[in-house]
Amino acid sequence: MPSTNLLSLNISHPDPKSSRSVFQDPLISPPLTPTSSISSSPVSEITFYRDGDLILELYNQHNEKVHLRVASAALCIASPVFRAMLSPDGFREGKALSSCTREGSVYTLQLPDDDPEPLITLCHILHFNNQKVPRKITTDSLAKLCVLLDKYVCTMAAVSWLDFWFSHLPQADTGGKLMKLKSPPCADVNQQIDDVKWLYISYVTGDKQRFMQSSAKVLMDLPSLDHLSDIHLEWFERLPGSIQDALVHTSQEVIQDIARLTEEFCLGKLSKCQATSLSSTQDGNTGSRKSPTLVPTPRDCEAHAIGAFLQSLQNEQLQSGVSALYVLAQPSWWSGSANELLDKMERIADNLASSRAFVPPHQHCCHGRTLYRKLRELRYSKNTKGLDLSDFRGHGKCGVR
Repeated sequence: MPSTNLLSLNISHPDPKSSRSVFQDPLISPPLTPTSSISSSPVSEITFYRDGDLILELYNQHNEKVHLRVASAALCIASPVFRAMLSPDGFREGKALSSCTREGSVYTLQLPDDDPEPLITLCHILHFNNQKVPRKITTDSLAKLCVLLDKYVCTMAAVSWLDFWFSHLPQADTGGKLMKLKSPPCADVNQQIDDVKWLYISYVTGDKQRFMQSSAKVLMDLPSLDHLSDIHLEWFERLPGSIQDALVHTSQEVIQDIARLTEEFCLGKLSKCQATSLSSTQDGNTGSRKSPTLVPTPRDCEAHAIGAFLQSLQNEQLQSGVSALYVLAQPSWWSGSANELLDKMERIADNLASSRAFVPPHQHCCHGRTLYRKLRELRYSKNTKGLDLSDFRGHGKCGVR
């Protein structure tokens, strides 16, 4: 797993004497030369400033050219990356722009790795074309915009619009629609991917509260990294390595807590044993036997608890004829997300609540409902406590709210 955010750029101190291209920097992808696979259809051009001295050349999802005519000054004011790239005494791109300006022509800068849709929105913001900035934005579009804000280090230039969008989040579904932040436990795959996108959005914008909320949901729904979908993994890997590691580590801690509660239940440690059995003794004076009395028998707790737990586990697992102990010993049982494991364990605990081993007078260990309550407490205590953005070095780009 990468340990750094591959999209974060830091070239604010370029060597002014260097004639190399900014794209020769290892953190910036070089512009690709259009090949025969690129469509030769007419170029789509959008003008943000009529007298713009720079054209940004991109390719849309259909491999068609898109030209954005912009003012290089607007980009340089907002972004230290563009400022370093287009400085006349800096990189090759800046010298070429300066030369074209003197000749009265327009310089074309290729940005083949950038998505046209979010870049169009960003250019409207940077050129103060406020009437063309969308008032509503989807989760996917906002996440893609944050990729550019992160890459070009210009979050502060869009902070007013970010604040506006955040304050007008409607309660709606996902899947290209506007989304809500709060999701139920064990969200579906699309919701899980959107949660990761919101975590990335809150990281880029420096929104500590939303980062804590999103990270709590992500770590509870995070499956093993081997089972992440390509889209899920793509957005997860955009996060800094330190945040990735913290999410995985905290998720594993929750799973270990579930295993600990299960062990404590089977060993009778969750509550005091209330089990009793009949016992009779002899009278010391007469030698006659006294009436039977109920006395505690905690020594049988483990046997009753383990037996009842395994029976409930056998009822829960779907493979008939397979030993419950075998199922419990398999890595696959513990390899899902914390929420998935909690769901399974809560169903087992609910089954335990009706077990005869916990019906008076055989109240061994804790009741099944006690285990269920402990699991629910674990779920909500972890869900309400996410990661603190301040714990990560170089956290966020700005404080939006």
